[in-house]
Amino acid sequence: MSNEILLNRIRLTLFDATATRYDRQIMPALGPLAQQLLDVAAPQPDDRVLDLGVATGTIALPAARLAAQVIGMDYAPTMLPFAGQNARQTNTPNIHFYQGDMHRLPHPANTFTLALSSFSFNGVKPRCVFPEVQRVLQPDGRLVFQEWGDVDEASTMVKQTIKANRVEKAVGRLANFRRLGQTPRAWDELGNAENIARFLRNVGFGEVKILRTQAAVPLTPLTFFQFRTAWAPYQAELGAMPADIRAQVEAGIMAQLTTWAKADGRFIWKPELLQMIAWK
Repeated sequence: MSNEILLNRIRLTLFDATATRYDRQIMPALGPLAQQLLDVAAPQPDDRVLDLGVATGTIALPAARLAAQVIGMDYAPTMLPFAGQNARQTNTPNIHFYQGDMHRLPHPANTFTLALSSFSFNGVKPRCVFPEVQRVLQPDGRLVFQEWGDVDEASTMVKQTIKANRVEKAVGRLANFRRLGQTPRAWDELGNAENIARFLRNVGFGEVKILRTQAAVPLTPLTFFQFRTAWAPYQAELGAMPADIRAQVEAGIMAQLTTWAKADGRFIWKPELLQMIAWK
């Protein structure tokens, strides 16, 4: 088995293992950021939208309330039943989900007027994905996406605390997740926002607009802790620790988050975001 195939299988395991916790633990933090991207994209009533990396409908469902049609794809098949359930519960009929690979989109050229992606490009090969997105967009169609900027203080604290107390020897799924985390990402090869914009123009996009912003999301310490540790690699790291060490780690993280909380019991999570709009 090639290294690339193995890494893709690990990525699939990561998202499949996270799917059951996504709505409950991840959406409280990512939902407000998805809404910020939707505000930038401003879907119109006649838009036909492709959501790349749909998860459980994070941005596809609110987009469907504004656009004519939304197609949401995700690499992890276990995300899709949750997305479908959310669409039924919110009575959203103009939406369809499918499992697929954004490196090879199954749609004809000039199909969509708007493509959206919220934190999905960092795990793929953008040099393959961006030409595919450009292909399936209609003339004057637009790609609107967001990715993480510099890591925020609270996320850094959680990551460093867990890393400092993790077990030395990793086996099985934990070893695979560490291997994935240590593998350089194709996304990072593009470098800064200006290089990304230049590449988008090289593959056929015209005007590209760069937006940099620092979000401000009020969360309780527990909500933020649950969000950060909902992802499968953190679950694996915490699960491998002796029970007493894990309890100390979780208590230490919560104690630090609590010191940042205001009188209402919440602190302001301030992730840096890179948002971009590219017109075909």
